[in-house]
Amino acid sequence: MASPAFGQPMVEEALAEHLRGMTLSLQSSGHSWLWQVDEVLDTRITKLFLIMAASRAGAIRRGPTDILCAFGQQFVLTREQTKRFIDRTRGIQSRMEVLQELLHADLVLVADASLTVKQSSTLVTPSDQQPLTVAAAAAAAATAKAAADGSHQP
Repeated sequence: MASPAFGQPMVEEALAEHLRGMTLSLQSSGHSWLWQVDEVLDTRITKLFLIMAASRAGAIRRGPTDILCAFGQQFVLTREQTKRFIDRTRGIQSRMEVLQELLHADLVLVADASLTVKQSSTLVTPSDQQPLTVAAAAAAAATAKAAADGSHQP
């Protein structure tokens, strides 16, 4: 049985951190990566939800806000609305008033999307600033290893 520590999020984080370290090491030695998306193979909407009383149009709400997650959606409330919403002395009436206010406010539709793409990358070396293909990088690494070992290839 696999350890939960090796579950998908932890493995992805470890691999991402390792890749980040390698990339930073290459950058510090003057190398750079060129990344290119060649083709989008598949797209999927994995999650769709609304954020009520939020705006991307630049409307600024004054003061602190709270986020209420309910019915699979998110609601942005002012502190005054939050106090009225959680006040049990007024019963359901207070909550319904707040929800009605939110229905007349701006909203943001959020879509989490997943893309499957075909991509390519190229390593640019500092010496000639020309793209280095994967095969050329492997050959250069083998030559450097052979030179470090004191041997040579015919």
